[in-house]
Amino acid sequence: MARKPDPEARPKLLAAARHAFAEVGVDAARVEDVARAAGLSKGAFYLHFPSKDAAFEELVGGFFAIMQDLAVQRTEACRELEERIGAMGPEDWAARSARARAFAELDQVHTVRALQTMWRHRDVLAIILGQSTGARAEVLDRLVDMAGSMLSGQFEAPMAAGVFRDDLDRHIVSELVLGMYLQLARRMTRLTTRPDFEQWARTVDTLMTEGLAARRPSVADSPVNLEAS
Repeated sequence: MARKPDPEARPKLLAAARHAFAEVGVDAARVEDVARAAGLSKGAFYLHFPSKDAAFEELVGGFFAIMQDLAVQRTEACRELEERIGAMGPEDWAARSARARAFAELDQVHTVRALQTMWRHRDVLAIILGQSTGARAEVLDRLVDMAGSMLSGQFEAPMAAGVFRDDLDRHIVSELVLGMYLQLARRMTRLTTRPDFEQWARTVDTLMTEGLAARRPSVADSPVNLEAS
């Protein structure tokens, strides 16, 4: 009787590849070593992955899927809060209203969650950041473009509603936000102890809030009545 395929073989191989790629790099990692670390044969590896690059793409794609799911959870949580207390308006940012504080607290929770997830996957981040040219870099570019498109779409509604500044290019804003997170990812890969993610999140959210909040009209912006002067 033929042996049933091991349902855990693929995740075992992916976990072993993750460790090997982080330890020695994708190029230097050998398929036979990855398979051996997973307790499987070299043939078993090729049964599940046609190449190391295929394992790399699945590993990176899985990480981006996790981060995308966190972004969806944040959006859904914001929508639920909006249904309970009402939508944000420009006056909320200006007055730092209770509604604005509620949304800020929600942002803080989800930013901390995103940073914590990045920390748990910092070995994958090191693998990702180590690819700068060739087909693997193209995989990363495609995934980053997808993330940027999703982020840009999230800025569209608050900009149209006057909550965020509408004089900024949301596509450029999304690129800058992604760049900020990539730089934080680089820093994580160099750290040996867990940083204060509450403080990190406060810094990120403050920059986002203060930088994107719709501007209040100032005295200088007010129309001047020349006849009355």
